[in-house]
Amino acid sequence: MAANFRIKRHSRSKNIYFDLVGDFDGTSAMELLHDLEKHAQKGTKVYVNTACLSSVAAFGEDLFKKQCRLFSKYCNNLVFTGRYGDRIQPAP
Repeated sequence: MAANFRIKRHSRSKNIYFDLVGDFDGTSAMELLHDLEKHAQKGTKVYVNTACLSSVAAFGEDLFKKQCRLFSKYCNNLVFTGRYGDRIQPAP
C-alpha cells in the first residue's frame, strides 16, 4: 500500500462515507474493497470521496474496477465524488 494512503470513514443515516487520502495504488484498491465488504451492507449507499487523493496509479484503478465486479452487491451502490471519481468508478 502507498505509505500515505488512508481511508477515513463516517456514517450518517443509512449512508456510509469513505474519504480517500494519499496515493491510490493496487494495495490501496484492495484495502478499499476490503473496507467496502466489511462496512457496507446491501442497500446502503456508499459515497467515496476522491478529492484528497494525490495520485491514482493505473494499476490501482484497473485492479479496483476488475475486483469490484466480484463484490457487485456492494459496488452497485457506490457513488464516487472528487477529482478522481470518474476515473476509479467501475462501469455499471
